[in-house]
Amino acid sequence: MASVEQRCPSRQCLAAPLLGVLALVALAACASPVTLALQADPTPALAPASVSEARSIRGVAPSPTAIDSIPTRAPELAPDAPPPTPVPPAAGAAGAISTPVPPAMPTLTLPPRRELDPASAAAATANAATAVARFNSAAATAAALPQQEIRMQDLAFAPSTLTVKPGTNIIWRNYDRVPHQVQGGEFDSGPVPSGRHWSSLLEKPGRYAFICSFHPTMRAEITVSPDPSRAEGITS
Repeated sequence: MASVEQRCPSRQCLAAPLLGVLALVALAACASPVTLALQADPTPALAPASVSEARSIRGVAPSPTAIDSIPTRAPELAPDAPPPTPVPPAAGAAGAISTPVPPAMPTLTLPPRRELDPASAAAATANAATAVARFNSAAATAAALPQQEIRMQDLAFAPSTLTVKPGTNIIWRNYDRVPHQVQGGEFDSGPVPSGRHWSSLLEKPGRYAFICSFHPTMRAEITVSPDPSRAEGITS
C-alpha cells in the first residue's frame, strides 16, 4: 500500500482511465442505432407536405362555381383607347334578357259596303259638287278682295264705319301703347297688345257693331253688303 500510494499520490490517477472507458462506451451506444437505421431504410426522408398538397391528397377539389367567383383584374386600357363594346350574352345563357314577343294582331274583316240606290248616289254627287264650288268661290273671293285694316290709335277706331264685300278679311291693328280688345256680336279678339293685330273673315251679309271692352268710348261698325256689286267701300 505504501508503494501504491507513492506511485499515485492522488485518486485522479484512477479516475482518468475510468472516464475514458465510459466515453468510449457512450460513443459506441450512440453510433449503433444510426447504423441500423441506415441499413433498414436507405430511402432519404421526404419533406413535410404543404397545406395545399394536404388538401389535394384528401381529394378536395375546387368547384366551378368557386373558380368563377374568383375576382379577376380587368385589363388596363390606353388613355386614348375607345371604351370596350359590351357583348350581350347569347340566347339561353345565364344572365341573358329575353324580350317578350307581342301577340299577333287579329285581322279585322269589314263587311261589304252597301251600294246606294241611283237617287241617293245622285244626291251625294250633287252635294259634293256644291261644296267644292262654294270652297272654290270663297277661295277666289278671298284672293281677289284686298284686306281691310282698322287702326286702333289714340283710343279710337279708324275708320269708324266700313262697308265691305262678303269674304273680306278685316284686320284690327293696335298702334297705341295700351292694349285693346275688340268685342261685340261675333267679335271677341281678347287682349291685343301694343304693336299686335287681330283679324276676322266676314262672309255673311249684315251689320257688325263692336267696341273696345277696355275703353267703351271706342266704337265702330262694319257693314257686309248682301250683293257684292253694290259694295260702297270705306266711309268715314
